[in-house]
Amino acid sequence: MNSKGDLRSIQYTQLSEDYRLYDRLIWQIPSVLVLICSAVIGVSYSAITDHWARGALLMIGFSLALALGLALVKHRFFQATRIDVLKTLEEDLTTGLIKVQRTTHQGPKKPKNCLERQHAGRWMIGVTFFMGLVQLVLSIANFVLALTD
Repeated sequence: MNSKGDLRSIQYTQLSEDYRLYDRLIWQIPSVLVLICSAVIGVSYSAITDHWARGALLMIGFSLALALGLALVKHRFFQATRIDVLKTLEEDLTTGLIKVQRTTHQGPKKPKNCLERQHAGRWMIGVTFFMGLVQLVLSIANFVLALTD
């Protein structure tokens, strides 16, 4: 049977892999969303002339943007829980190990300006929901145009 230290080492390794997985997903979701939103808006305004169909396609794009935004929030939550557990495991390890700083908002150095105080994850979430909101507004505008025709 493994000792407690071996089990902690295995757990630490698995949590580190989980953290890296969530980090990759967090940075990939906005790229996929930009691709989807660009395709939806491009197709809806270049190939579709009917306002109802254009509004429906933009509404589908909005729902996809909303789903990806919620996935982004979920992955950021899971990543934050992994960071907390990793910090706890590092504190339990023997002294003499170098503690690794994983986030910018809890470091020993104070941010020098407003750009250093910003969190990329918050910006990505905001932009994700903004892109969905743009599609929702365009969809509603097309439905209104369809009703007035």
